[in-house]
Amino acid sequence: MIKSTLKITVSIGLLVLLAAKLDWREVLARAGPAAWWTLPLTVAIQILIWNLANIRWWLLIRSHTFGHTYGNLLKPTYIGAFFNNLLPSSTGGDLFRIYHIYRQGHGAAVAVSPIVTERVVGLICMVALATVSIFQFSHDTQLFNALRTVLFWLLVCGALGIAIVSFPTTYYSFHGFIERWARFKPVAGLLRITEAAHTYLSRPHILVSLIVISLVMQGMQIVIFLILGAGVEAVLEPTQYIFIVPVILVAASIPVTVGGLGVREAAAITLFTSAGMSQENAAAVSLLFVPVLLLSGLPGLWFFLRMKGHKRFYENATHTDFDKP
Repeated sequence: MIKSTLKITVSIGLLVLLAAKLDWREVLARAGPAAWWTLPLTVAIQILIWNLANIRWWLLIRSHTFGHTYGNLLKPTYIGAFFNNLLPSSTGGDLFRIYHIYRQGHGAAVAVSPIVTERVVGLICMVALATVSIFQFSHDTQLFNALRTVLFWLLVCGALGIAIVSFPTTYYSFHGFIERWARFKPVAGLLRITEAAHTYLSRPHILVSLIVISLVMQGMQIVIFLILGAGVEAVLEPTQYIFIVPVILVAASIPVTVGGLGVREAAAITLFTSAGMSQENAAAVSLLFVPVLLLSGLPGLWFFLRMKGHKRFYENATHTDFDKP
């Protein structure tokens, strides 16, 4: 409860700070005319992204031979996508996908590990793109130097972690090292999750598929921002979106606000204006991206409300102790 309150407070605080610095009449004047054609197109692209996310999840789930198909995983994927943008965490909606598997008696590790694996691989791909992108900026300011350092070391640590879990030699050495602390509940949970993750990542075709799908998803996110920028007639080269959007997505993934709200907008305005976009256009683009996420997630709300016993499902998903075996 305290964490949720803090995240809501941070989101509101950042949005208030942004609102105080912007001419919102001008921002709305630029966003309004663009919305009629950019929103339907970008929402359709975002819906395709949710479907790719479902394929990524299904690739991992089917490794356990539970008989789940792409189709019967689609509803929990959309439910998770909807709640990811409403709950005070970028991973809040993933609880519903985890619980969907967990309630069928498959165990916490099996329910959690596919979500953790796809999230980690997706984040590393995002950080890799952002790291390459941030070094394309010539800005030699304290902010950009700090971003370069943080992203570089995130990429190094993430790639090292994937390598350790993927290769049998390094994985079993790592497993044997931390197994001595398995009496502690968090360590035992980590062991169970990494055991399942190793079964996925040790198979090259699965790892390559996850990376390719993640990169395609992020490429489509770049296209969404490019379309929104064209809608407000922002003067920016398409290649600049390739450099900027991955950094925005990494910033939005930091779990300090509700669905990245506030952090995403602050990052977008800062980076787009640094590339030569006007502050009003940058704010309009970031403002238009919010309804893109919400509208594309509406099928998840529909599936959730149509679900039998959806209130009980919500309660159980948000209160289940997934640390139990």
